[in-house]
Amino acid sequence: AEDAAEGYTTAVNGADGSKAEGAVTEDGATVAFTNTYGTAVEGRDVSTAGLFTKTLRGRDWAEGDSFQFALAGEDGAPMPEGSADGSKTVSVTAAGTKAGDRVAFDFGPIRYTLDDIKDAGFAEVGGKRVRAKTFTYTVREVRPDDGSAIAGVAYDGHVATMTVTVTDDGSGNLTATTPAIAEVSGGDFVNTYTTELDYSARAGVRLSKTLSGRAMEAGQFAFTVTADAETAAKLGLKTDGDAYAVAAADDGAADLVDLIGSAKGDVKFTDADAGKTYSFTVTETKLGGEGYANDTAPRTVTIAPAYDAATGRLTVTTAVAKDGVEVARSEVSTADDA
Repeated sequence: AEDAAEGYTTAVNGADGSKAEGAVTEDGATVAFTNTYGTAVEGRDVSTAGLFTKTLRGRDWAEGDSFQFALAGEDGAPMPEGSADGSKTVSVTAAGTKAGDRVAFDFGPIRYTLDDIKDAGFAEVGGKRVRAKTFTYTVREVRPDDGSAIAGVAYDGHVATMTVTVTDDGSGNLTATTPAIAEVSGGDFVNTYTTELDYSARAGVRLSKTLSGRAMEAGQFAFTVTADAETAAKLGLKTDGDAYAVAAADDGAADLVDLIGSAKGDVKFTDADAGKTYSFTVTETKLGGEGYANDTAPRTVTIAPAYDAATGRLTVTTAVAKDGVEVARSEVSTADDA
């Protein structure tokens, strides 16, 4: 009989067991004891759950939103089921999830066996010969290059690293550990959605001047815009006196002067402008000379961007008021056809 050491199994004449029964004859029959070292289990599964998250900022997750992530093993590291050529890609969907909420994802468990560390060196630890090997993996977001990338979404380009250390304690016990990987942004992938509306091209603000009774000469009338510095800078407004002069026009014909429009610059709004209000007044200040009855009542123009995170829609509302009464209103949205 033979008592096997920890981590070893005994086969007798090719059969399992540590004891052989029978007589040894004069012919010198041999009873063969063969020892094989192995672990107590076929392998050790290591979960990849709880290590990776995906966050979408700027709007809620929409139906059809899908983000792909690839796990790659280095130097032939064991891979989870469903892998091919040392890589596995998973898709993350979470329709209805609120903007800023984390969505967990994983790649399934990875199984490690004694064969995976058979080339690792031994070390004496606590009186036992122990060997260990660390496997390294990278995880990155895959940005589609087939035209299916989500418009307005900035994809996360960082690479997360996952390490798994597999240890054989010399007694047939195989253990595997995954240290925390969330260093800096680690396993947290963040995508930001932004939307933009070209206000100059889609809407704009024009003033209309009409002279009745005779033709209007170029520069005969002019308007002054009053706005705070932030509004003037954002909208590209000129606040000098009489800055907006009219062109020549026939009797009864209107001349349109761009205050905000394609001819006056590139005014765009994004979701970052939501909740802000840009307001300015327009007043006729060059009155054309004696004999004219002028409309000198200031017009107040208010531009208010609003953003719906559930739909990712940016809407800009423009209102014009005279003597405190709204006289015109328009609205443009990123949901409209440009």
